[in-house]
Amino acid sequence: MKSLAYVMLAVAAVMATGCDEFNRSSSVAVIDLDQLARALGRDDVIAQQINQATQQLSAQLTEVARSLQQELEEERSRYEVVGEEAEKEMQERTQAANVRLQQTQALAQQRAQEFRQAVINNFRAEVMPYASEVARQRGAKAVITVATPMIWYDSSVDITSDVIAKMRAAGHASGEGSDS
Repeated sequence: MKSLAYVMLAVAAVMATGCDEFNRSSSVAVIDLDQLARALGRDDVIAQQINQATQQLSAQLTEVARSLQQELEEERSRYEVVGEEAEKEMQERTQAANVRLQQTQALAQQRAQEFRQAVINNFRAEVMPYASEVARQRGAKAVITVATPMIWYDSSVDITSDVIAKMRAAGHASGEGSDS
């Protein structure tokens, strides 16, 4: 029984001294990229870039649909004799055109998503040196973004306002329209 008490005492001592070291070496900083973008006036710029790309892809998609429709109309006008065979062939061509249109739509959506991610990644890359500097100054070993799955974090690990200040000081925004 005495040996169990010694083991428990030893574990408690290790936990008491080791936990503090663990907390220092595993510190994580949190940053809210949405708040950062708003404070620097970049949220509107990012939204405009994504919107423009989406509109361009939409216009291209509309042109592809118009072109496919025109091809189908030309095919229909070639068939003077309307018979069962001709009708079946037109249905197959129409179906093939619809498949091409759906594939083009899927590709356009994929490209829009890729562009959106590229714009966000560019912003992250711009923020990274400032976030890492602030995080290191606070003793953090990692920076994570505020995200939907995050349930809670202590506001003392939030470096967003410090990063905003550093980026403003470096001339990344005029600071107008800031939420901070």
